[in-house]
Parts: sequence; C-alpha cells; structure tokens
Amino acid sequence: MKQSDWSPKWWWTVPAAGFLVLMLVCMLIGNPVTRDLTHSSYDASPEGIRAAFLLLDELQYPVVRSKQPTGGAVKWVLFPTFTKRDVDVLGRWVRAGGALLLADTGTEFAQGLDIDLASRKDAGAESTEDASGLEAAHLVGGAVRVEWPDHAGRVVVRAGGEPFVTVYRHGRGEIWLVNRPEFLQNQYIGKADNGVLVCRLAEAMLQEHPGKLAFDEYFHGMRDRPGVVQLLFEPPTLWVTLEGLLVAGVLLWHFLPRFGTLRPPPPARRRSKEEFLGAMASLLERKADYADAYRTVREDFLREIEQELGLPPQTSVEEVIREAVRRRGVNAEVLGEVLSPRRVPAGSRPAAFVKALNDLETRRNEFFHGRHHR
Repeated sequence: MKQSDWSPKWWWTVPAAGFLVLMLVCMLIGNPVTRDLTHSSYDASPEGIRAAFLLLDELQYPVVRSKQPTGGAVKWVLFPTFTKRDVDVLGRWVRAGGALLLADTGTEFAQGLDIDLASRKDAGAESTEDASGLEAAHLVGGAVRVEWPDHAGRVVVRAGGEPFVTVYRHGRGEIWLVNRPEFLQNQYIGKADNGVLVCRLAEAMLQEHPGKLAFDEYFHGMRDRPGVVQLLFEPPTLWVTLEGLLVAGVLLWHFLPRFGTLRPPPPARRRSKEEFLGAMASLLERKADYADAYRTVREDFLREIEQELGLPPQTSVEEVIREAVRRRGVNAEVLGEVLSPRRVPAGSRPAAFVKALNDLETRRNEFFHGRHHR
C-alpha cells in the first residue's frame, strides 16, 4: 500500500491486529504441567492422604479436589510438594478471610505464607497418646512435630499434654496448623481416634466457613490449564489487555451512534411522472394498439361525466349526452363526437392517435370549465 493510500481512519487496525495476535498466543502457549502424586489425595501409599479424602467423601462431607491455588470456603493443604510457586496467592486468600488447614512436615511452604515453623522428630511414632478436644480421646500422631514459635494460637486439640492442632489468626482469615501432621497419612488414619478427628476438624471448619472443603492438589502439580481469559488478565499480558480494552472502548465510542432519538430512515425514492409516462409511451409504441388505448381514455372521461352529473354507473352514452346538454348546455354534437364508440383505425399512425387524444382533452376542459365558474 502506498503512503498516499493510507487513510487516518484505519489507524486502529494496528493495535487491533496486535491484540488479536496476543489472544492467539495465549491460546497456544502454556507451561508444561509437572505432577507429583506423592502425599496427594490420589496416593494410596502409607504416606498418602487418600484415606482421609475417601473417609470424608463416603460420609458425604462437601469435599472436592482443588486444582487452583485458591477456592472453596475451606482449603486443606496437606504435604505440598511444589512450594515455590503461587504460595503468595494462597497467602493473600487467607488474609482476605479464607480458612486454611496446613499439615506439612517441612517448613519451606509455610515460609511462603510468612510463617516461620520449627520442625523436629520425636521417638514413639506408633504410641497412642491421651487426647482432648473435638471428641478425640486417643490419637496416634507420628514422629514429626511442628510449631510456630513465639506466636500465641488457640489450641483446639491436645495429645500427650502438647498441642495437636492450633488455630492462628492470619489477617482476616485463619490457619489451622496441624502440629502432628502425620496423623492424616494413610498409615495412621485408622489408628485410635484419628479418623474421628479428621471428621471433627472438617465439621468445625465448615461450621465457621460454610461451603466446600477443598483438598488441595494444585501444590502437588495437578493444575487446571488456564483459559484464554485467565491468561489475558494475568501478568505479563495484563497491561496489554487493558490497553486493548481501552482502544476497543474508544472505537465503540467513536463509531457507534450516540444516545438520542433514532434517525428516521431515508424516504423511498419514487419514480417521477415523466418516467412513468415515458415508459407507458414506449410500451404503447411497441404494441401499437392505439384503438384500445383511446378506448381506455374515452371510458375514463365518460366515468368522470357520470360522477359529475350524479348518474349511476354503466349509464348509456346517449343518456349521458342528454343529461350533459340539459344541465350544462354543452354542444351535443361535439360531445357526442368524442364519446361515441368510434375507434382510431387499426394500424393508424401515432399522429392520428395523438390528434384524437387532444380533441378528447379539449372537450373535457370545455365540459368542466363551467364548473369552476358557477
């Protein structure tokens, strides 16, 4: 395209094309998903948590598997294996009012939530300890103990005289920290009152936060592939998307009609009388039926006289002439000449037809002339 051919009104095609290309890229790209089923709700090994999920599901608790960093009224994050991505997103969700139950034998994930945990191992992992809280009388907690030093929390369950589950305020939300996290694993879920405690924890959290209880799988690598809309509204494409929406808004404002009364549609174009007469004359010339054309005009003149004199339709020509002579005083011979059923001879020239029409028009003007002066 030459520079002289470029119109300023097409300036918007460049950002519009760029926005469409961006959407196409977002549809095609995507980070490869790495999954680690270890310690997940799909893991049936001794270290997995499949038994806890199935226990709540069979008892018809509103449990779901969550493959998003947030979601659900209550979220249980149990032994996460991917600890360096989107933990801050989960932290903001908790501070905004979410309820999180965290069970982890490590401390790296908790650091992403601004929680400095201390972890240690004790002997006697298989021993049964006396417990109190949430209807649990005896618990088997495993060898690992975790705690949040120098932070006061509400202990809801104790075992062996030490905290077993502690609740901490975190912004407007809560973090339920399992101090003995291994009790949720498959190898311990059937021992003592561990299964009872799982159910009572779910009930207690759902009572304060009604809705779905989401078992997290996102931090085990099982992530739903984000859609185009989600990709467009996440960095680094967020600002480009906002600019595209701004350009689209300007274009709509510029090209769409303003609010107000609707514009009336343009009037339909009508053919002029000259065009109509020209078409009729052309048709008559091709057909050359001058006698029929003259008869049509004569019959129309006769109907006009009947209406003017108040005569019934289909009155004979002789009666029409007598009434015209009596009421208007017209020349009977002249009027009878144009009203008589004489015809223009077939095959006559157009000049004879035109002369006959002119005579008819003259007699019409003479008949109606007196009406305008009475």
